[in-house]
Amino acid sequence: MERLGQKKATSPRSLLIMVVVFLVFGIGKMWYGDSSDTLEGAIRKLWKFPVTVVMSEDAHNGVIFKEKEMYVFNTYDKWLGRYFYSGSGEDGWRYDVGFDAMMLRTIYQEGIGDVVWGVVDTVKPVKEVEVLFIDRKDPTHTISMKIPVTNKGFIGYQKNQLYVSETDAANKWQVHAVVYASDGSVLMKKDF
Repeated sequence: MERLGQKKATSPRSLLIMVVVFLVFGIGKMWYGDSSDTLEGAIRKLWKFPVTVVMSEDAHNGVIFKEKEMYVFNTYDKWLGRYFYSGSGEDGWRYDVGFDAMMLRTIYQEGIGDVVWGVVDTVKPVKEVEVLFIDRKDPTHTISMKIPVTNKGFIGYQKNQLYVSETDAANKWQVHAVVYASDGSVLMKKDF
């Protein structure tokens, strides 16, 4: 008999039912709500607009995707063959191919560090982009990184932290890029 003011203890059976219900709804949401079997599908669930994945890489799960003239870099998660995408950390840039043949961004992303990403639009196939960081205080101090290009997009990560924000990067470093064709010839050089 239950006394007034006392709470009834939860039985093991009702606890088991609550756990099963939580798992069913939690896993159902994971498999059908917030995830997709393709990366593009996971991004589309959040964006609600047609997007096209330009490229992705597995080292830090970076992705560049396009929505009309907007290119966006972010990271994604992959678990048990399912892709999960969140809008936090997105870095987007409107890029008009007819106006400029290259876009390059230097950003800092929490948990990853310094990120260099961009898009190159040329007629010839592109092999890689070499990004040179030239110290504004001491131009003899230069750091170079070569980033392979896939489907006109590239994502690279600095091994050592050079900056903590886009503004910090611009204040400390002059960024110069050299784009190489698949035959090794220089297609373009550009300062950012």
